Amino acid sequence: MTSKRTTAPALTHPSPMPAIAPDHETGPTMSTVEIAERTGKLHKNVLRDCRRMLKALDLDALTFERTYTNDAGAAATCYILPEREILILTSGYSIALRAKVVDRLRELEAASRPAPAIPATYADALRLAAEQAETVERQAALIESQRPAVAVVARITASSASLSITEAAKAMKLQPKRLFGVLAERGMIFRRGVNGRWQASQRALEQGILEHDSFPVATSAGPAEAYSVKVTTKGFARITAMLAGVQLDLGIEGARDDLA
Repeated sequence: MTSKRTTAPALTHPSPMPAIAPDHETGPTMSTVEIAERTGKLHKNVLRDCRRMLKALDLDALTFERTYTNDAGAAATCYILPEREILILTSGYSIALRAKVVDRLRELEAASRPAPAIPATYADALRLAAEQAETVERQAALIESQRPAVAVVARITASSASLSITEAAKAMKLQPKRLFGVLAERGMIFRRGVNGRWQASQRALEQGILEHDSFPVATSAGPAEAYSVKVTTKGFARITAMLAGVQLDLGIEGARDDLA
């Protein structure tokens, strides 16, 4: 008499988690069964880790609990987890195993995205084309509005050291005379007498916008020390932004206020 060979029933996965509670996020979900399959771990070990995690997070395990038919054909317990809990659960796994779970989440997200609507009528197509044209125009206007800021950043990047006012003016694409005039009008530089040398104001020195570069000179009374005014990198950024009429986030507070 020949014995009949029996085959175990195929594993039946639990259905995806419905919107079970308002406190839980919506989005892609995975069961502990699938997580075990993706990572090559035993399901009983994933269940153990999941229960510990839910307890540590003070979450009701029954909220996530489901049943499925295991490979022996019996009803068994599993958990359906949303993305946040999946990532927390697998945070202790190896990088390679985490990557498999993250890749699966991305697949589920992509599959859940609605397909773009196809215009049903000629009027709908015209409206869609008009909306797309408006979006392009808004993006072009935004790019155009950012051109001064982009130019400022480019000039700041080109300046990596303190420059003389003449050198700074050339880097800003200005006539040196104009930059001297602007700095003088704002009280950042001054000169004693008609032919006196330019000096940085105490305020500009304290703010780190300008600095003095000293050098020895020979006078009738003997050796002496003179100095020239230099624009620091920080000062270059502030002055360029001020002249371009833009407010840049350069890690400098009051980039225009203290130059007003």
